[in-house]
Amino acid sequence: MGREVRRVKKDWQHPKDRDGRYLPLYDGAEFSERAARWDEGAQKWAEGLRLDPQGNWISLTEDQRGKPYSSWDGERPDPKDYMPLWSDNERTYLMMYENTSEGTPISPAFATAEELACWFDQRRKAGVRLRQADMHGADMLFSECDIEEVKELKAA
Repeated sequence: MGREVRRVKKDWQHPKDRDGRYLPLYDGAEFSERAARWDEGAQKWAEGLRLDPQGNWISLTEDQRGKPYSSWDGERPDPKDYMPLWSDNERTYLMMYENTSEGTPISPAFATAEELACWFDQRRKAGVRLRQADMHGADMLFSECDIEEVKELKAA
């Protein structure tokens, strides 16, 4: 499972479904490009063209004519499926995300990389059973942190 650190707003609360599970979100910086690519494909589809695997525009088959572009490339990207695009001044906290799917958080938000690393280390030292990705990410991130130091960081 892959993981990445994302910069978030201080008060960011990742959205959850009605059962309390995190909703996966794509990286917000990718939305504009994906939407533009989809829009171009839809326009070309309306003109009777589609991309082949080599990236060339070719004519639609008889079977494809009359069908909506979404039958070929799925629905247009929806901004609600992407992380918000905050300004650099707003993105002051760090959260660890798994990114094998769209992305769901595997840590709370922290003001510094050191706090995030210490959080992982605290959980490891306390014997908290983490998902495989959590432990792998912790091994890559942290240097030894003192449990009391972590408690102070969380209390602040």
